[in-house]
Amino acid sequence: MLALRVYVATTAQQEVGPLLAAHAGVSHVIRVGPSPDGGVTLMTADVDSRVVDTLLPDLLAHGVPGDDIEIVHRETSHPMAPGRPRDTPAWSGGGFAWSELTMTSRQYTHLVPQYLVTMVCAGVIAVFGILTSNSILVVGAMAISPDLLPMCAACVGLAARRGRLFWRALAVLVLGLTATCLTAFVVTSLLRRAGYGPASTSLAGSVLGVLPEVNVATVTVAAVAGVAGVLAFETRSSSAVGVAISVTTIPAAAYIGAAVALDDRSGARGALGVLAANVVMVIVCGTLTVLAQRVTGRGRRG
Repeated sequence: MLALRVYVATTAQQEVGPLLAAHAGVSHVIRVGPSPDGGVTLMTADVDSRVVDTLLPDLLAHGVPGDDIEIVHRETSHPMAPGRPRDTPAWSGGGFAWSELTMTSRQYTHLVPQYLVTMVCAGVIAVFGILTSNSILVVGAMAISPDLLPMCAACVGLAARRGRLFWRALAVLVLGLTATCLTAFVVTSLLRRAGYGPASTSLAGSVLGVLPEVNVATVTVAAVAGVAGVLAFETRSSSAVGVAISVTTIPAAAYIGAAVALDDRSGARGALGVLAANVVMVIVCGTLTVLAQRVTGRGRRG
């Protein structure tokens, strides 16, 4: 099962051993030893995920800087030990802490080169899949796309009522999808000028010509992807479920760029509508999933 371990670097004036030992849900408090210069002492403790939201404020109030606190997830098992009522299956991910979820989301609100490069790569692969009606290439583009991460961060921002987190995550998502769209436009334009056959025909007649149509399947898939994406984000298995999210975004974003390059304004408008509907549905359903967990107690403090 999944467990949490907290590492705290503390000075003599910030002695946290008694605080950790006395806190409910904290066990195996160990003083590892002083640093080589003797400035700080490392403390470790196993922490129930349900008390992280109350433990962290206590540590900060005790004078421990946030940079000196680290939360680590680890897989644990107890050979020959009887099961306990509080044990949860490993695939459930255990409980989650709001403070931890927010901290995890924050790192996906920064526009870094690796993110943009990956979205550009997804755009190149997706546009070839669209032009050649090759669904395998489209799936490949969805598999490498990292747009799940900022989208889920936006859901957490909405659920936690953190406007700054939400808007920054949304901006990263929009810029990434814009990069995919522009990449598809540039690639299609270059291929068209070079006389590449598939880049000279109408997208409407291709196997993937149904992409710019908003229908019940579009909305349903986006809604389910939002739920699955957030659950994967919480349990740190986002890479395995990224395709579920990207199936609603990357193909539509690449289709917009390809359609504009081929002067298919109707297709571009339709694909833009599909992309917008998908993003809205994913974020709404993802946010509702997080809120539902909070109400039922999985994300509750203490």
